[in-house]
Amino acid sequence: MDSLQLKADGNNLEDKTLGIGRKTILKAHTKSLAPIVSDEALNTLNELREQNLLCDAQISVGEDVFNVHRAIMCSCSSYFRFRFLEDLHLKARNYTLRYFTEVANRNIDILDMSAEDFYSIISDDELNTREEDHVWKLCVKWIDRNPESRKRHVAHLMTGVRLGLMTPKASRPGEMTTLEHHERFGWSRRYHA
Repeated sequence: MDSLQLKADGNNLEDKTLGIGRKTILKAHTKSLAPIVSDEALNTLNELREQNLLCDAQISVGEDVFNVHRAIMCSCSSYFRFRFLEDLHLKARNYTLRYFTEVANRNIDILDMSAEDFYSIISDDELNTREEDHVWKLCVKWIDRNPESRKRHVAHLMTGVRLGLMTPKASRPGEMTTLEHHERFGWSRRYHA
């Protein structure tokens, strides 16, 4: 069990928040700092819940519906932590699929995704993009982020890019052509559009 240990600085003044002398060594489980603070905080959160203030979810049990705070439910239950985080992940994924072009242009986190997660986005049939060129360019950016370790994923990634839907403008003057990308990353010629 993890514990948190606080040592006093030698001052005898009583800490009004915790109700303990400063010479006291406080050993507490990381999930509960002090019973007085925890009880007061939980009572306040329960009052907010009862007034439906700052509640961000509802739980139905039979015909009863309870307004809850997700953070509290997650801290008390691994089941709810899994369910709420799974829901959050699904919403983020759906947002990425729906607004793919904007996300790809503005969010560099997508470049840090694992190969498996990145592929699952670019190959999803629900991916919303007017031009497959955006997917192609994002693949190139993703590979360029760490070419030595990522170029081994190129052939697999290319199965997720709908090369037949790319526009002729995909290779503008001054930019590498598709063939040059193949040669640069050692891509198989069978993927050349």
